[in-house]
Amino acid sequence: MARVPSATGNQGSAADRAAFGEVRARLGQAFFTEKTKYPASDVFGPLLHAPRVALELLELGGALRNLGDGEASLPEDFVEFVAFVVFTHLHDEAVSRGQAFAYRRPMFNHLPRALKSGLRPETIQSLRNHDDGALLPEQRELAEFVRGVLTGSVDEQRWAKLQDRLGARRMIETASYALLNFFFCRLESALGLTDATEDELDTYSPAKDVAPC
Repeated sequence: MARVPSATGNQGSAADRAAFGEVRARLGQAFFTEKTKYPASDVFGPLLHAPRVALELLELGGALRNLGDGEASLPEDFVEFVAFVVFTHLHDEAVSRGQAFAYRRPMFNHLPRALKSGLRPETIQSLRNHDDGALLPEQRELAEFVRGVLTGSVDEQRWAKLQDRLGARRMIETASYALLNFFFCRLESALGLTDATEDELDTYSPAKDVAPC
């Protein structure tokens, strides 16, 4: 159970109530309603105590990826790869520290859409198994950049090398999307939400003989 109950929308200014209604309407889109096991309302219910913040976060997400209501900037397979780099990095960190919430929940929620986007199950498994050697060179380069964004360790060489391939705009969008996922992951943990299990993640695993992280 979340540490903060869902907001009712009956408080705040007129702008707050309008933002509350807009967020609730957008949460009715398939991108959110398809998450039935661990619904988006678990996060946005408490977040709607600050409805204008919630709305701006949805606006940022919609500017970076397709949420079902407009043209996205980043390709679906690209954003899902970035998301799984974030999730697996945070998972490794949480496990090493013995934390109860190990960020399996966002992985579980993103898996169906990631596979639908064309991201290979073997690629996801490689990230879960800390096996960058199994990634394609361009994927490995992107994964290293995303982890650098999360740890604050991106250097000039790494930025310049990837910018030659992606361009300045895509670099900014990629870093922003990585940090947006980081924000929501940390929020789920702070709210005390229920994590997914390894067995649930293994439902999508292409190789049962490979031990998950």
